[in-house]
Amino acid sequence: MKKKVIMCIIAAMLVALAGTIAYKAGYTTDKCSEFLQSVDARSA
Repeated sequence: MKKKVIMCIIAAMLVALAGTIAYKAGYTTDKCSEFLQSVDARSA
């Protein structure tokens, strides 16, 4: 019984960690594409 609880906690932590990484990656991608657009606008 106790092992199952520990597994659930670990799974929840992994999901939270994956969500955080995905959010940060998405945020970085948005900032990067904004930056590239501004560079394109300047060079055009």
